[in-house]
Amino acid sequence: MDSFINREPELRLIEDAFGDLLNKDTFLRTPIIDFYGVEGIGKTSILRKVIQTCDKNKIRYIWADASKNVPDFFHEIIHQAGQYGELLPNQNEGKDLLRQSIAVTQRLLGTGPLVMLLDAVDTMNDTKLQPIATMLGDLVVNNKLFVVLTSRRSVSFEHKREVARKLTTLPLLPLDRDSSEQYLNSIGLPPDPELREIIFKWTRGYPLAMNVMVNTLTEKVDPRNELGQRTLLTQIKQKVINEGILARVELAERPWFQIVLSLLSVPRRFNVVIMQNLIEEFAPSLKLANSLSYIVLPKRISQATDILSWNLAKGGFSIDSPVRNIFLLQLKIERPDDYHEINRFLVEISQSNANDASGPDRIRYQREYLYHSANSCTEEQLPHILATTVQQIIQEAEKAPEDLIQFQEEFSQDTELKELLGKHVDIVLSPIYQQLARKMYKDAIQEADEAKHVHYLHAFFSYTVQDPAIHDLSSLLKEQIDQLIAQERPAIVLKLYEKLARDDRFREALGKDFSELLARIRNNMPAEG
Repeated sequence: MDSFINREPELRLIEDAFGDLLNKDTFLRTPIIDFYGVEGIGKTSILRKVIQTCDKNKIRYIWADASKNVPDFFHEIIHQAGQYGELLPNQNEGKDLLRQSIAVTQRLLGTGPLVMLLDAVDTMNDTKLQPIATMLGDLVVNNKLFVVLTSRRSVSFEHKREVARKLTTLPLLPLDRDSSEQYLNSIGLPPDPELREIIFKWTRGYPLAMNVMVNTLTEKVDPRNELGQRTLLTQIKQKVINEGILARVELAERPWFQIVLSLLSVPRRFNVVIMQNLIEEFAPSLKLANSLSYIVLPKRISQATDILSWNLAKGGFSIDSPVRNIFLLQLKIERPDDYHEINRFLVEISQSNANDASGPDRIRYQREYLYHSANSCTEEQLPHILATTVQQIIQEAEKAPEDLIQFQEEFSQDTELKELLGKHVDIVLSPIYQQLARKMYKDAIQEADEAKHVHYLHAFFSYTVQDPAIHDLSSLLKEQIDQLIAQERPAIVLKLYEKLARDDRFREALGKDFSELLARIRNNMPAEG
């Protein structure tokens, strides 16, 4: 990926670090930064951007490829340091390449600021990682050394505390829609809206996959017909999966990885039990001897590919989203029946797990039930499934109202699920917001404490304005506000007014009517008796 598009957080870190390097009186706030992500996400482009900044500010740098064997890696550091003057190792430093690398870098630092770029750090290989940690431990005491790492998985250096506390990690994510458009413009793709929609839908902003698609499209391949789609998919599989993700996997083992990764890409999250069920149901030839044998599979996959990790937010293992999307695409095009059957299988698992779980786990399984239902049912069936499920969630929340609030918050942030539901998303959101608004109003009536009373009234209005089923929001709010002014003491109305005036969500929902409604409250408040 040659174009550096929409990497504002990364740019800010880089610019801040260079500002500190150039200021003699400032300590580096981010001495070591690790930019991590899957193969082809844009890590090397960041290093090139750092080099451009070095050249612009006349700061020296060393770029070493950490994927090389350890002796070659340190030879590269020594060689590049030597390019800046008489900095080669001396006889007193012996033949230890690690010590020589530290010594020449320290001498280089003695003459001014230095940037060290370590590309492709392998977090799963202690044989390589430990010497790097040792080197950095000796070097980062100098405040004019800025180190930039790239890795597939975030580096922790947990056993080297003096390095770990100076480390900042930042994941590189796929490009969003607008940035993808900018990137396609930068490489000269014609402004064909339909074609660009297909590219984004297929790649989800994964730079490597976008490159492969654009290069293939220049060969007169049309993604709007079946032949073109299969040609494109073949190229993506070869360039992204075989030559990228599975590059370190032996050829004889690749079929196993391709089958297993394809299966594990269907669920958004999974545990060892779900992994076992999927393999035994849909790839019985790969069935292992017993349940304990499956426990080691996540580690095997992670060590070989670096695309599988435990996702704390999702409460399970997950395939990195850029790669997961490629496997899902392959499954949808080449084996659509299997794709729907696997989702139907996961619907049953999610429903069963939701029935057995409680709290946050139950909410996660409920969302996965909706996700897999939408991927396996017909367009006609989906509204009924959504409505029935939401009513069940609301009824269950009578005993634990906080669960409904958490479900609403998690669902609202679940971009993938909302995009999948499309026009049907309001079937989920509207009854939940209505129920929450009723609950807040009821709590407000029953609450004697003034501060809590105002809090519940504010929450009532907040949930009301978010209900997508309300078509004339302004008129409804005018009616509710008039009723509120008639029932509540002026002190309560005033405090509510102050809260609503600071509520950005309230302002955004009302748009041009925001000021009018606030004025309605202010102008109609009776004087305190």
